[in-house]
Amino acid sequence: MKNEDIQKLICQCLAFFQKNNYTPKRIGVYKALWKHGIVQFMGAKGLTVYTSEIGAAFALTCHHNGTVRPQEREKIRSVQVLDDMLILGHIRKRCFTPVYHRLDGELGLEMEKLVTHMTNLRRSSITIGDYRLYLSEFLQHLVFAGVHHLNEIAEHHIVTFVLAHPTNKVNIVSALRVLFRFWKEEHILDKDFSKFFEAFKVRKTERIPSFYTAKEVMKVEQSIFRSSCVGKRNYAMVLLASRLGLRASDIAKLQFEDINWDDNAITIKMNKTQKGSIQ
Repeated sequence: MKNEDIQKLICQCLAFFQKNNYTPKRIGVYKALWKHGIVQFMGAKGLTVYTSEIGAAFALTCHHNGTVRPQEREKIRSVQVLDDMLILGHIRKRCFTPVYHRLDGELGLEMEKLVTHMTNLRRSSITIGDYRLYLSEFLQHLVFAGVHHLNEIAEHHIVTFVLAHPTNKVNIVSALRVLFRFWKEEHILDKDFSKFFEAFKVRKTERIPSFYTAKEVMKVEQSIFRSSCVGKRNYAMVLLASRLGLRASDIAKLQFEDINWDDNAITIKMNKTQKGSIQ
């Protein structure tokens, strides 16, 4: 098990931040998170040597009744940074990896039937992955609530799960609606939840309209500094979005072999739909 003096480990992280051009503001945020987070936690226990196990114990204190507030998420991230430096010797870029729990037990096996059904219907791997994630989280919620059999599921279990989830409430309700409809149609569950889902609505957060006039788009394009290689690259990416309407994910994965220079065309497979497209 790797370990290091907490102050020395923090200094190593700060040196990495400086070397990789982190902003002074962001470095200051991390300093405050460590001071009022893991350092305070270890000080109260009389500890000076950091290990990943200590970081994991601290992360558990950031959970409140199954939810994690934004400030606590930042504290957990500050511990992940320490773990990266301790184990890897560098800090990985921030990314979120969803946790998929196994669909086992009586409830899990019945949920797996829906996943199999969607696979047979040739739903995209992205859609199936989303459903598997939502169902696995719902399964964990039910098990935590002491529910282990289908006939024990009640409407309040659905409500508490959706309201406690920090993101994607609309998508989660949609996935659960499909699940309970599938169970009813396949005679897996006798109780009909259709009227409940008709009445149970989750409001989408209002979004500021994001569209631009042709003149505004032209202004954005012309504002890019194109005398450097980086500027020319940025200009090309913006044109792919503004003129061809490509998604950011498709632009990021674009390869030279996707470009037909002779025919002045781009042939790609859309990341979202997995369908071919010729521009």
